[in-house]
Amino acid sequence: MPRTISLSLFGLVALFAAAVLATPASAASASLSCQVIPSTSGSSTNVCGTFRAASSYVIDNAVQGGPASGYDWHVPSGTKVVGGCNSTTPFCDLSVRAAARDREFVTSVGVPGSGTLSVTAVLPAVCGAFLC
Repeated sequence: MPRTISLSLFGLVALFAAAVLATPASAASASLSCQVIPSTSGSSTNVCGTFRAASSYVIDNAVQGGPASGYDWHVPSGTKVVGGCNSTTPFCDLSVRAAARDREFVTSVGVPGSGTLSVTAVLPAVCGAFLC
């Protein structure tokens, strides 16, 4: 009898493990993040904004936990696509020139199984070599 119980318990554990391993990664909800990279430093502050004056910036958008393909990127006007932003890439890199006024850039992406996600990059006004 103890041998039958241990075999049954082993079978249940194996069945549970198989079910967990068979769950697709895309079943988890995807998220969209953003960071702004100033052209002068090439490094980011890991936030969707900046504290550094530069002549241009790269807005680096990325989907975490999404599928391998099926993305529907919508980029804001006034930006130039410099990488990704297509149906097979979970990232969308945009270039934007500095301006003498504060601006916000909203990027959105349709992700299968997660709906539409949006993120806002905030770029402060730049006056010469300084933030205004």
